[in-house]
Amino acid sequence: MIGVILFVCVYIYSPNSVNSYVMTNYNDSVVRRVVYPLTSASYGTTPELCLKDIFADGQLVRQYTVLCDRTQKHTCSGYLAYSTSAQAIFLVFRGSSSTEQVNEEFLETVTTFPISFPLGGRVNPYFFKALQIILTSGLEQDLIYITKLLPGFSLWVSGHSLGAGLASLAAGHIAYKGYVPPSQITLITFGQPRTGNYVFAKTIDKVIPNTWRVTHRKDLVPVIVPLYAHHNREVWYNNSMAPGQPFVICGTDDDQECVMSGSGHNWDDHSNYFNVDSYFAVNGCKNIPH
Repeated sequence: MIGVILFVCVYIYSPNSVNSYVMTNYNDSVVRRVVYPLTSASYGTTPELCLKDIFADGQLVRQYTVLCDRTQKHTCSGYLAYSTSAQAIFLVFRGSSSTEQVNEEFLETVTTFPISFPLGGRVNPYFFKALQIILTSGLEQDLIYITKLLPGFSLWVSGHSLGAGLASLAAGHIAYKGYVPPSQITLITFGQPRTGNYVFAKTIDKVIPNTWRVTHRKDLVPVIVPLYAHHNREVWYNNSMAPGQPFVICGTDDDQECVMSGSGHNWDDHSNYFNVDSYFAVNGCKNIPH
């Protein structure tokens, strides 16, 4: 969803000491105590509550919720925010809001040819069209304004599930447009489905090196859409993700030894990250998992 200091124990309690941080090395504390709560907050209608719980000076620019598919029944959503003390801009996307929306995503994915992505490769048509609708609803204009207003700020882009796919495309779009230098972008996703083809995945690897795909145990969503490919770098927790539990930085884009391994993939591991439900921060995040 965030240019924050890596040493979250300092950053959380003294946000004014933070300086435009980019996560070049994965840090569990930052992701657990900052990025995931902000991502969870996207499932609600008041993400500023969680934002203010983490950054006293956090400012919500806008939340963008739009009808986003051919049924004209389902919405996609994201929000843009920033913290001047952290020198950080946050772009966060919500996941699917219903089983019916998940079914529509799958149907369009398997019946529609992947769409050409300007940065490179081809991508999921549902995700691409949804992002375009969000961008034209005001996000594009606000991105241009905020990135000019706050030059040098880091941009952290995040999302869960469908939101993870949108985050990946949004980060690529921003890099392509040049709103923020790719070296200032950190992309962190949770339970991301494969979002594009091999060329797209390799393009993201090359253009946005500070990218982390967090996966949980036997999460079903990262293993579906077999004709598409994942980009780097997967961070796999083969446990409940409770504080202090280990993780693995996986070796390849579709590492068969990480979330792809074995059988028994399920939805429970998809909806629960860091030992809390994906909706846990919709009314604020004072109870951040430690």
